[in-house]
Amino acid sequence: MNNDTTIGQNVWRIRRSHVDRLTQVALAAHLGVSPPTVQAYECGRIRIKADIIPAIATFLGCTIMDLYEGVEGSPPGRLTEVVLVPGTQEEIRALHQDNMVISKTTEGKR
Repeated sequence: MNNDTTIGQNVWRIRRSHVDRLTQVALAAHLGVSPPTVQAYECGRIRIKADIIPAIATFLGCTIMDLYEGVEGSPPGRLTEVVLVPGTQEEIRALHQDNMVISKTTEGKR
């Protein structure tokens, strides 16, 4: 199984196990994509872009590491904190294995 399929299956599993039984339509609306795109993500036919992984995790109420569970080469442990600054175009700057902190910087965009 490739990493895209593993991540997609994790999205599907977490979405389906959510107490509110979240739908592909609701996730698609949150991400600004079509429901068929979400279906393709969950089947591993389309790679989920790194910049929307935090939005998926937020919507599903899980950690980014939960989405990467089982992906070859992903660090062990759980993500304990996510710091995102809205309106920035920066890529994720740091992933610390011990504390599992992901942060974006504003670099003067406050």
